[in-house]
Amino acid sequence: MMLNYMNARNNKGLNEMILAGQVSPVSQGTAVNIVERKLATVKVSYSGGSGWVAYEFVSKK
Repeated sequence: MMLNYMNARNNKGLNEMILAGQVSPVSQGTAVNIVERKLATVKVSYSGGSGWVAYEFVSKK
């Protein structure tokens, strides 16, 4: 659902997901550890928690 909101530039939908605790914004440049990989997403852990991220938003430093 998050990717659908992002593709549609639906900021209201994204904000609702953030307020519901379904999505946590992470600043660009935040160091993460890749825990698991799937087709188009990776599970990452970082100092603020963990979650799934679209693969295109993760890069090697």
